[in-house]
Amino acid sequence: MDSAYYYYNLTDIIPSKVYLATDRNTDKINNEKIVQTFMSKDILYKGRINLQTNDGVINIYDRERLLIELIRKKKKIPFFDYYKEIISNYNYRAIVDELDMYKIEEYLSLFKNDMNLSNILQMEVF
Repeated sequence: MDSAYYYYNLTDIIPSKVYLATDRNTDKINNEKIVQTFMSKDILYKGRINLQTNDGVINIYDRERLLIELIRKKKKIPFFDYYKEIISNYNYRAIVDELDMYKIEEYLSLFKNDMNLSNILQMEVF
């Protein structure tokens, strides 16, 4: 997540590690510069796109999926100020009109607590 927020200019904090989502059945990557998140296949590829960067093309989640992930992982984010920065008026709130609401609804439906996530989105972003 942190890498993606930086690539989308939703934060100016340069991540010290690369954050990578992989299939649950994938072997653990033994590299101290990589933070690996394991997901089931049914949600792993939803929202994945290719993004052109200065370093080449990377696989990354779209902004709508990242918003859902941000809300899902809110309590696990070590710095509350970091969460607030990404949600703030200058970041997600500033691009809210650019987000695809149909994608957000689709992504919300992938998770068991979709109603709770939806309520948090309404209160904190929209």
